[in-house]
Amino acid sequence: MRDSMKTITMTDVAREAGVSQSTVSRVLNNVPSISDETCENVRKAVLKLRYCVRTGVNRTQIAFLMCPFSEQQNPFSFDFFSNMLRGAQEVAEQEKYELLIRTLPAECRKLPENLNLEQLAGVVLINSPTREIIALLNERKIPAVAAAADSFEEPSGIDVVINDNLFFGRSACQYMLERGIDNFGILLPRCYTTRLLGIALEMKRHGRKIDLESLPLPENTEIAEIIRSFCRLWSTPPQPRGLIVPYYVAAQALEPILNGYGLQVPNDIEIFTLGFHEEQTHFPMVLQYPCEIGRKSIQALLWRIRNPESIPTTYMVGATLANIRTPVKS
Repeated sequence: MRDSMKTITMTDVAREAGVSQSTVSRVLNNVPSISDETCENVRKAVLKLRYCVRTGVNRTQIAFLMCPFSEQQNPFSFDFFSNMLRGAQEVAEQEKYELLIRTLPAECRKLPENLNLEQLAGVVLINSPTREIIALLNERKIPAVAAAADSFEEPSGIDVVINDNLFFGRSACQYMLERGIDNFGILLPRCYTTRLLGIALEMKRHGRKIDLESLPLPENTEIAEIIRSFCRLWSTPPQPRGLIVPYYVAAQALEPILNGYGLQVPNDIEIFTLGFHEEQTHFPMVLQYPCEIGRKSIQALLWRIRNPESIPTTYMVGATLANIRTPVKS
Protein backbone atom coordinates (compact mmCIF):
# COMPACT_ATOMS: atom_id res chain seq x y z
CA MET A 1 0.00 0.00 0.00
CA ARG A 2 1.33 3.43 -0.91
CA ASP A 3 2.30 5.60 2.04
CA SER A 4 -0.40 8.32 2.24
CA MET A 5 2.21 10.83 3.47
CA LYS A 6 4.59 10.27 0.55
CA THR A 7 5.08 13.19 -1.84
CA ILE A 8 3.95 12.15 -5.31
CA THR A 9 6.49 12.99 -7.99
CA MET A 10 6.44 13.15 -11.76
CA THR A 11 8.41 9.90 -11.75
CA ASP A 12 5.52 8.20 -9.92
CA VAL A 13 3.10 9.50 -12.53
CA ALA A 14 5.36 8.28 -15.35
CA ARG A 15 5.58 4.82 -13.79
CA GLU A 16 1.80 4.62 -13.33
CA ALA A 17 1.13 5.78 -16.92
CA GLY A 18 3.84 3.56 -18.43
CA VAL A 19 5.67 6.44 -20.11
CA SER A 20 8.85 8.43 -19.55
CA GLN A 21 9.12 11.36 -17.17
CA SER A 22 9.79 13.70 -20.09
CA THR A 23 6.55 12.55 -21.74
CA VAL A 24 4.63 13.34 -18.57
CA SER A 25 6.17 16.80 -18.52
CA ARG A 26 5.23 17.41 -22.16
CA VAL A 27 1.64 16.29 -21.58
CA LEU A 28 1.24 18.46 -18.48
CA ASN A 29 2.61 21.46 -20.35
CA ASN A 30 0.31 20.87 -23.34
CA VAL A 31 3.15 20.27 -25.79
CA PRO A 32 1.68 19.18 -29.15
CA SER A 33 2.45 15.95 -31.02
CA ILE A 34 1.60 13.66 -28.07
CA SER A 35 -0.98 11.02 -29.01
CA ASP A 36 -4.46 11.20 -27.49
CA GLU A 37 -4.01 7.77 -25.93
CA THR A 38 -0.79 8.81 -24.17
CA CYS A 39 -2.34 12.05 -22.94
CA GLU A 40 -5.29 10.11 -21.53
CA ASN A 41 -3.03 7.64 -19.75
CA VAL A 42 -1.06 10.46 -18.14
CA ARG A 43 -4.21 12.28 -17.04
CA LYS A 44 -5.59 9.12 -15.49
CA ALA A 45 -2.33 8.59 -13.61
CA VAL A 46 -2.37 12.20 -12.37
CA LEU A 47 -5.93 11.80 -11.06
CA LYS A 48 -5.30 8.41 -9.50
CA LEU A 49 -2.20 9.57 -7.63
CA ARG A 50 -3.64 13.04 -6.89
CA TYR A 51 -0.49 14.60 -8.27
CA CYS A 52 -0.38 18.40 -8.11
CA VAL A 53 0.74 19.45 -11.57
CA ARG A 54 2.39 22.72 -10.56
CA THR A 55 3.70 22.06 -7.07
CA GLY A 56 4.25 18.34 -6.94
CA VAL A 57 2.21 17.81 -3.76
CA ASN A 58 -0.95 15.82 -3.16
CA ARG A 59 -4.13 17.75 -3.83
CA THR A 60 -6.31 16.61 -0.97
CA GLN A 61 -8.04 19.86 -0.11
CA ILE A 62 -11.49 20.90 -1.30
CA ALA A 63 -12.61 24.51 -0.93
CA PHE A 64 -16.18 24.66 0.38
CA LEU A 65 -17.12 28.26 -0.41
CA MET A 66 -20.33 29.86 0.84
CA CYS A 67 -21.59 32.56 -1.53
CA PRO A 68 -24.30 34.20 0.59
CA PHE A 69 -27.08 36.66 -0.06
CA SER A 70 -26.37 40.11 1.37
CA GLU A 71 -28.64 39.54 4.39
CA GLN A 72 -26.98 36.26 5.36
CA GLN A 73 -24.34 37.36 7.86
CA ASN A 74 -23.50 33.92 9.25
CA PRO A 75 -25.00 31.43 6.80
CA PHE A 76 -23.41 28.29 8.23
CA SER A 77 -25.39 28.93 11.41
CA PHE A 78 -28.57 28.35 9.41
CA ASP A 79 -30.20 24.96 9.74
CA PHE A 80 -30.04 24.17 6.03
CA PHE A 81 -26.40 25.06 5.47
CA SER A 82 -25.12 23.55 8.71
CA ASN A 83 -26.69 20.21 7.75
CA MET A 84 -25.38 20.52 4.23
CA LEU A 85 -21.88 21.05 5.59
CA ARG A 86 -22.25 17.99 7.83
CA GLY A 87 -23.10 15.82 4.81
CA ALA A 88 -20.18 17.22 2.82
CA GLN A 89 -17.76 16.55 5.67
CA GLU A 90 -18.93 12.93 5.95
CA VAL A 91 -18.05 12.15 2.33
CA ALA A 92 -14.84 14.22 2.36
CA GLU A 93 -13.53 12.36 5.41
CA GLN A 94 -14.42 8.99 3.89
CA GLU A 95 -12.48 9.91 0.75
CA LYS A 96 -9.50 11.34 2.72
CA TYR A 97 -10.06 14.94 1.67
CA GLU A 98 -9.94 18.06 3.84
CA LEU A 99 -12.60 20.75 3.51
CA LEU A 100 -11.43 24.37 3.55
CA ILE A 101 -14.56 26.21 4.67
CA ARG A 102 -14.86 29.88 3.72
CA THR A 103 -17.67 32.43 3.56
CA LEU A 104 -17.24 34.98 0.76
CA PRO A 105 -18.70 38.49 0.76
CA ALA A 106 -22.11 38.77 -0.88
CA GLU A 107 -21.92 39.02 -4.68
CA CYS A 108 -18.17 38.39 -4.52
CA ARG A 109 -16.56 38.40 -7.96
CA LYS A 110 -13.15 37.01 -7.08
CA LEU A 111 -11.72 34.29 -4.87
CA PRO A 112 -9.96 35.05 -1.57
CA GLU A 113 -6.27 35.89 -1.94
CA ASN A 114 -5.38 33.48 0.85
CA LEU A 115 -6.97 30.59 -1.05
CA ASN A 116 -4.13 28.78 -2.83
CA LEU A 117 -5.73 27.39 -5.97
CA GLU A 118 -2.63 25.32 -6.72
CA GLN A 119 -3.26 23.23 -3.60
CA LEU A 120 -6.92 22.48 -4.34
CA ALA A 121 -8.39 19.28 -5.70
CA GLY A 122 -11.56 21.23 -6.46
CA VAL A 123 -14.15 23.76 -5.29
CA VAL A 124 -17.78 23.54 -4.12
CA LEU A 125 -19.69 26.82 -4.49
CA ILE A 126 -22.69 27.12 -2.18
CA ASN A 127 -25.89 29.10 -2.60
CA SER A 128 -25.37 32.07 -4.95
CA PRO A 129 -22.00 32.20 -6.75
CA THR A 130 -21.39 34.96 -9.27
CA ARG A 131 -20.66 34.34 -12.94
CA GLU A 132 -17.22 35.86 -12.48
CA ILE A 133 -16.14 33.24 -9.94
CA ILE A 134 -17.47 30.41 -12.07
CA ALA A 135 -15.68 31.82 -15.13
CA LEU A 136 -12.43 32.08 -13.16
CA LEU A 137 -12.60 28.44 -12.08
CA ASN A 138 -13.39 27.36 -15.64
CA GLU A 139 -10.50 29.42 -16.98
CA ARG A 140 -8.09 27.88 -14.47
CA LYS A 141 -9.51 24.42 -15.20
CA ILE A 142 -10.22 23.81 -11.53
CA PRO A 143 -12.91 21.16 -10.96
CA ALA A 144 -15.97 22.83 -9.46
CA VAL A 145 -19.54 22.13 -8.43
CA ALA A 146 -22.29 24.64 -7.63
CA ALA A 147 -24.74 23.45 -4.98
CA ALA A 148 -27.96 24.50 -3.26
CA ALA A 149 -28.91 27.43 -5.46
CA ASP A 150 -32.64 27.99 -5.97
CA SER A 151 -32.00 27.97 -9.70
CA PHE A 152 -28.98 28.06 -11.96
CA GLU A 153 -28.45 29.62 -15.33
CA GLU A 154 -27.39 27.29 -18.12
CA PRO A 155 -24.86 26.79 -19.45
CA SER A 156 -22.63 27.34 -16.43
CA GLY A 157 -19.78 25.06 -17.52
CA ILE A 158 -19.70 23.31 -14.14
CA ASP A 159 -21.68 20.57 -12.44
CA VAL A 160 -24.72 21.62 -10.41
CA VAL A 161 -26.40 19.98 -7.41
CA ILE A 162 -29.83 21.41 -6.59
CA ASN A 163 -32.98 20.75 -4.61
CA ASP A 164 -36.20 20.02 -6.44
CA ASN A 165 -37.49 23.51 -5.75
CA LEU A 166 -40.07 23.28 -8.52
CA PHE A 167 -41.67 20.48 -6.49
CA PHE A 168 -42.02 22.81 -3.50
CA GLY A 169 -43.81 25.49 -5.51
CA ARG A 170 -46.18 23.07 -7.19
CA SER A 171 -46.89 21.18 -3.95
CA ALA A 172 -47.62 24.35 -1.98
CA CYS A 173 -50.03 25.61 -4.62
CA GLN A 174 -51.71 22.22 -4.96
CA TYR A 175 -52.14 21.98 -1.19
CA MET A 176 -54.06 25.26 -1.13
CA LEU A 177 -56.22 24.57 -4.16
CA GLU A 178 -57.18 21.08 -2.96
CA ARG A 179 -58.61 22.72 0.15
CA GLY A 180 -60.61 25.25 -1.82
CA ILE A 181 -58.25 28.09 -0.93
CA ASP A 182 -58.09 30.29 -4.01
CA ASN A 183 -56.96 33.37 -2.12
CA PHE A 184 -53.60 32.46 -0.63
CA GLY A 185 -50.66 34.70 0.15
CA ILE A 186 -47.17 34.03 -1.22
CA LEU A 187 -44.32 35.03 1.08
CA LEU A 188 -41.46 33.62 -0.97
CA PRO A 189 -38.58 36.06 -1.63
CA ARG A 190 -38.13 37.12 -5.24
CA CYS A 191 -34.78 35.33 -5.40
CA TYR A 192 -36.64 31.99 -5.08
CA THR A 193 -37.37 32.00 -8.79
CA THR A 194 -37.80 28.25 -9.26
CA ARG A 195 -40.22 27.89 -6.34
CA LEU A 196 -42.26 30.80 -7.64
CA LEU A 197 -42.24 29.25 -11.10
CA GLY A 198 -43.62 26.04 -9.57
CA ILE A 199 -46.58 27.98 -8.17
CA ALA A 200 -47.24 29.66 -11.53
CA LEU A 201 -47.10 26.33 -13.37
CA GLU A 202 -49.49 24.66 -10.95
CA MET A 203 -51.92 27.57 -11.21
CA LYS A 204 -51.77 27.28 -15.00
CA ARG A 205 -52.44 23.55 -14.76
CA HIS A 206 -55.66 24.41 -12.94
CA GLY A 207 -56.63 26.94 -15.61
CA ARG A 208 -55.73 29.98 -13.49
CA LYS A 209 -53.28 32.82 -13.88
CA ILE A 210 -51.06 34.55 -11.36
CA ASP A 211 -49.00 37.70 -11.93
CA LEU A 212 -45.95 37.15 -9.76
CA GLU A 213 -44.42 40.48 -10.76
CA SER A 214 -47.27 42.43 -9.17
CA LEU A 215 -47.22 40.62 -5.84
CA PRO A 216 -45.71 42.31 -2.73
CA LEU A 217 -43.09 39.59 -2.28
CA PRO A 218 -40.27 39.81 0.28
CA GLU A 219 -37.12 41.38 -1.09
CA ASN A 220 -34.81 39.05 0.84
CA THR A 221 -34.80 35.91 2.98
CA GLU A 222 -34.75 37.49 6.46
CA ILE A 223 -37.60 36.66 8.82
CA ALA A 224 -38.13 40.36 9.51
CA GLU A 225 -38.63 41.03 5.79
CA ILE A 226 -41.03 38.08 5.49
CA ILE A 227 -43.07 39.49 8.38
CA ARG A 228 -43.08 42.95 6.78
CA SER A 229 -44.29 41.40 3.54
CA PHE A 230 -47.05 39.61 5.42
CA CYS A 231 -48.15 42.88 7.04
CA ARG A 232 -48.34 44.56 3.62
CA LEU A 233 -50.32 41.60 2.32
CA TRP A 234 -52.68 41.59 5.29
CA SER A 235 -53.39 45.33 5.05
CA THR A 236 -54.92 44.90 1.59
CA PRO A 237 -58.30 43.14 1.56
CA PRO A 238 -59.39 40.51 1.01
CA GLN A 239 -57.13 38.83 3.55
CA PRO A 240 -55.73 35.45 2.42
CA ARG A 241 -57.01 32.16 3.82
CA GLY A 242 -53.65 30.49 3.34
CA LEU A 243 -49.95 31.39 3.35
CA ILE A 244 -47.01 29.86 1.48
CA VAL A 245 -43.96 30.53 3.66
CA PRO A 246 -40.32 29.95 2.58
CA TYR A 247 -39.06 27.97 5.58
CA TYR A 248 -40.20 26.44 8.85
CA VAL A 249 -38.72 28.99 11.28
CA ALA A 250 -40.46 31.81 9.40
CA ALA A 251 -43.76 29.93 9.70
CA GLN A 252 -43.18 29.63 13.46
CA ALA A 253 -42.59 33.38 13.65
CA LEU A 254 -45.80 34.16 11.77
CA GLU A 255 -48.13 31.97 13.82
CA PRO A 256 -48.25 34.18 16.96
CA ILE A 257 -48.86 37.21 14.74
CA LEU A 258 -51.84 35.43 13.23
CA ASN A 259 -53.01 34.51 16.71
CA GLY A 260 -52.90 38.22 17.51
CA TYR A 261 -55.43 38.76 14.73
CA GLY A 262 -57.64 36.13 16.34
CA LEU A 263 -56.75 33.43 13.80
CA GLN A 264 -55.84 29.85 14.60
CA VAL A 265 -53.67 27.66 12.36
CA PRO A 266 -54.97 25.59 10.60
CA ASN A 267 -58.64 26.11 11.54
CA ASP A 268 -58.84 29.71 10.32
CA ILE A 269 -55.82 29.96 8.04
CA GLU A 270 -53.48 27.39 6.48
CA ILE A 271 -49.70 27.63 6.35
CA PHE A 272 -47.56 25.57 3.97
CA THR A 273 -43.79 25.75 4.31
CA LEU A 274 -40.41 24.06 3.81
CA GLY A 275 -38.61 21.97 6.43
CA PHE A 276 -35.37 20.06 6.86
CA HIS A 277 -36.13 17.70 9.76
CA GLU A 278 -38.73 14.99 10.24
CA GLU A 279 -39.17 16.31 13.79
CA GLN A 280 -40.71 19.48 12.35
CA THR A 281 -44.32 18.34 12.48
CA HIS A 282 -46.43 21.43 13.19
CA PHE A 283 -46.98 22.65 9.63
CA PRO A 284 -47.64 20.83 6.34
CA MET A 285 -44.47 21.13 4.32
CA VAL A 286 -42.06 19.88 1.72
CA LEU A 287 -39.21 18.10 3.48
CA GLN A 288 -35.81 18.69 1.87
CA TYR A 289 -32.57 16.90 2.70
CA PRO A 290 -29.66 19.35 2.99
CA CYS A 291 -27.34 16.69 4.38
CA GLU A 292 -27.84 14.73 1.16
CA ILE A 293 -27.17 17.89 -0.87
CA GLY A 294 -23.84 18.17 0.92
CA ARG A 295 -22.97 14.53 0.30
CA LYS A 296 -23.93 14.74 -3.36
CA SER A 297 -21.91 17.94 -3.88
CA ILE A 298 -18.69 16.22 -2.80
CA GLN A 299 -19.52 13.05 -4.73
CA ALA A 300 -20.18 15.11 -7.86
CA LEU A 301 -16.91 17.00 -7.40
CA LEU A 302 -14.92 13.78 -7.01
CA TRP A 303 -16.52 12.45 -10.19
CA ARG A 304 -15.48 15.66 -11.96
CA ILE A 305 -11.92 15.37 -10.62
CA ARG A 306 -11.65 11.80 -11.87
CA ASN A 307 -13.48 12.44 -15.16
CA PRO A 308 -12.40 15.94 -16.21
CA GLU A 309 -13.54 15.57 -19.81
CA SER A 310 -17.14 14.57 -19.02
CA ILE A 311 -19.86 17.08 -19.85
CA PRO A 312 -21.33 19.22 -17.02
CA THR A 313 -24.17 17.48 -15.22
CA THR A 314 -27.09 18.69 -13.10
CA TYR A 315 -27.90 16.47 -10.10
CA MET A 316 -31.35 16.80 -8.53
CA VAL A 317 -31.88 15.83 -4.88
CA GLY A 318 -35.51 14.94 -4.28
CA ALA A 319 -37.88 16.01 -1.53
CA THR A 320 -41.00 14.57 0.11
CA LEU A 321 -44.27 15.82 1.52
CA ALA A 322 -44.75 15.80 5.29
CA ASN A 323 -47.56 16.55 7.76
CA ILE A 324 -50.14 16.77 4.99
CA ARG A 325 -53.64 17.08 6.40
CA THR A 326 -56.54 15.44 4.59
CA PRO A 327 -58.77 18.04 2.92
CA VAL A 328 -62.10 18.53 4.66
CA LYS A 329 -64.98 17.76 2.29
CA SER A 330 -67.64 20.41 2.25
